[in-house]
Amino acid sequence: MERHPHHSESPQQRPERIESIAEETDRIRINPLDFMGHPFFSEEEINDDLNHCREKEARIAEQNRQLPPEKTAQIERGLAAEYTFRHAMQDYGWLAEKVSAFVTSQFDDYFRGIDSIIQIDLGPDRYEHVGFALDFGTSQEDVGNKLRHTFDAIDNGYTPSVKYFDSEKTGKLKNFKVPRIVIGAGTEALQRLVNYSSEIMNGSAAAENDRQAIAGDPFKHVVFGEIIAQLGTFCNRLQKVIDKAHAEKRNDIERRAKDSLTIHKKALDVMQELIALRNSNMAIIQKTIRADAFAVKMGSALSALSLTPVEFEKERG
Repeated sequence: MERHPHHSESPQQRPERIESIAEETDRIRINPLDFMGHPFFSEEEINDDLNHCREKEARIAEQNRQLPPEKTAQIERGLAAEYTFRHAMQDYGWLAEKVSAFVTSQFDDYFRGIDSIIQIDLGPDRYEHVGFALDFGTSQEDVGNKLRHTFDAIDNGYTPSVKYFDSEKTGKLKNFKVPRIVIGAGTEALQRLVNYSSEIMNGSAAAENDRQAIAGDPFKHVVFGEIIAQLGTFCNRLQKVIDKAHAEKRNDIERRAKDSLTIHKKALDVMQELIALRNSNMAIIQKTIRADAFAVKMGSALSALSLTPVEFEKERG
């Protein structure tokens, strides 16, 4: 597909755009205060979580003030890419026709490692959820660390959970379990996502050529591939965990792993259904991923981690 020229922006415009993105993110973020009075949450618990977030935010702000300009620019590119990713999912049909993208609470972002929940509407009586831990950095080390963290949880049977979740489909939920997927974008894809963020924000993406460029960007196939690869790997890993836990009579881990496997298999089935609905197939996805050096390296890291032995946490008591 022929690429249209991206709009350029001055260095003065970039901070304004990042500030606007941050403001939108905060505005639509799930707010724990909205859960006051819910039977699953106490006022003390919510206030404690909010205090932890304020302390964490203060530490992050202090660290950011000491960062060199190039690192600050890298963080800003990540924010802009995440903004594009969220809009591409919800407004440009990257996964499905009807998608709602929820920005998690600061507590879930900071302490659960989940930034967004994607709610996919598959019909009048169907909806599915896939949880994403979004990573748009160009650092293989950072993506590798996130994948290792996910493997550590899976090896003990855990599925990550979002403490605060609320949607029209589900109502308010506590500790809503979702598969955690790492989305990695290399330099070339990252730059396109950053450029798209400008077009979405200034309204030029309403133009048909811009809309077609975003909707048809090949990175959507990479996203499908990364999700499918991770879900398939995690399902295989959880089966190994179940077998090992059964053999070692670790009933707690076996029980959790069986529940987690059900959640991950359901997500994998949904993603495979979406590929068919989007008139895509694994041949297109694999071809696109082979052309993306970052995705190839990410796949190699995922494969290497899948070959490591399952290790359980020590029994308490």
